[in-house]
Amino acid sequence: MIVRTGPPPKLDQYAYSVRVERLSHAHDNTEQRILNAAIKLFATRGYAATGIRPIADAAGVTTSSMYYYARTKSDLLISVMSTGLGELLASGREVVAHSDDPFEQIRGLIKVNATFGASNPERARVIDNELQWLRDEGRSLVFSLRDSYEQLWADAIASGVEKGEFHVRSASLARLALIEMCNGPAHWYRPDGAMTLDEIIAAFQDMASALLRTEQFDPKSSSR
Repeated sequence: MIVRTGPPPKLDQYAYSVRVERLSHAHDNTEQRILNAAIKLFATRGYAATGIRPIADAAGVTTSSMYYYARTKSDLLISVMSTGLGELLASGREVVAHSDDPFEQIRGLIKVNATFGASNPERARVIDNELQWLRDEGRSLVFSLRDSYEQLWADAIASGVEKGEFHVRSASLARLALIEMCNGPAHWYRPDGAMTLDEIIAAFQDMASALLRTEQFDPKSSSR
């Protein structure tokens, strides 16, 4: 969800604390309540304006018991971002492996990204908006997941260009534009809106075809 505009920092790729990894794979109901409370408050108030006590209150636990599950507020932010990006990466790898056709890969990635944002709007907005608060091990993990996910898009575009199916002035700019477009539903999609999610995804796929200048796009046949 986080769009890279420059080279990634040179950080240890998988440096990550045991406590955050455990929280990221929360199965205990209390852990999940804490994560859900953190997501909602980070999304509505912002990370910097949210303290541990409001998270504990929203989760229905004491502040002292909070520290058993998360030693710092940063642990919660890292967990929210890493689980979200991990889901995107896993789903993205699955759709890319399903087809060797570059545009089908792009179509699949569009569906994955837009569906994630529409289905998890608060978590997606935290991933989009709170990157600047990450430090050290957490920053390394999140950047690694983000870069691996974006590389799926980059590889699909590069493959299309190499095969002569895509014609773009800048492959990196095309990647940025497509991901940014697909991040949109997290901010404005409503189930009772003018378009269904499937219609939005289809429109995005049409736009991607036009942007990449593939032969599959026929403006006369498109109703969007």
